[in-house]
Amino acid sequence: MKKILFSIAAVTLLTAAFLLAFWALNKPNINDIPSSKEQSMSDDSLVKIPSEDKTSSESTSTEDGRALGPLFSPIKDLIDGGVYKLETVRQKRFGGNSVPVKTTTYYGDGFINIIEEEGHGISTETFIDDSGVYCFDATSSNVYFMTSPSVDTDTIATEGLIYIETGSATVGTAEMTYERYKTEDGEIIDYLFAGNDIKKMKIYSNEDYELISVEISPDISMARTSIPSDAVIIKNS
Repeated sequence: MKKILFSIAAVTLLTAAFLLAFWALNKPNINDIPSSKEQSMSDDSLVKIPSEDKTSSESTSTEDGRALGPLFSPIKDLIDGGVYKLETVRQKRFGGNSVPVKTTTYYGDGFINIIEEEGHGISTETFIDDSGVYCFDATSSNVYFMTSPSVDTDTIATEGLIYIETGSATVGTAEMTYERYKTEDGEIIDYLFAGNDIKKMKIYSNEDYELISVEISPDISMARTSIPSDAVIIKNS
């Protein structure tokens, strides 16, 4: 399957409307934080990060000797396959106001299609293939083409994870199961599931955290797979 590699360095695109940036994760110090098996994830609470437990019987071995929990293992398999839809909703600030931003990223065979929708109806779209980056103007048929920029895309960490624990959590009124991992960079992430379906990702930052809604699917039927033949291409270096 054909794959595209992109730099993880964020590059400013043509306008602020076309800026695509992936969240930066701060590194918590897990050595200073007590252990816990259950937690509440309401928006107004802060949760301590438990100490690492690499011996849990819930984990399953991977090829490099690390471990993954049984709920996250199928997610890793889907992402490693390279063709999937990732949808996230997270709060972003615009002009001092915090609004929910929904980002849908289609990873296809030889392309990536990104649609970002702000809470008040503004949306931007980016299409990436071997030739470069195409940014769509929502108000016209213009498509801005750039050969050099790299674009950060929404991703979920799957490599080098160390399994810590499985537990239960209350998110709003919903009861969920979480699997907690430490990344290669020492970051702590909870992947939260309703049944077998991933629903949220909780990224810790010291005593605080960011809670992001997440959905992953193998269905990319709604993705843009090419540039329309009638599009007006405007080239930018």
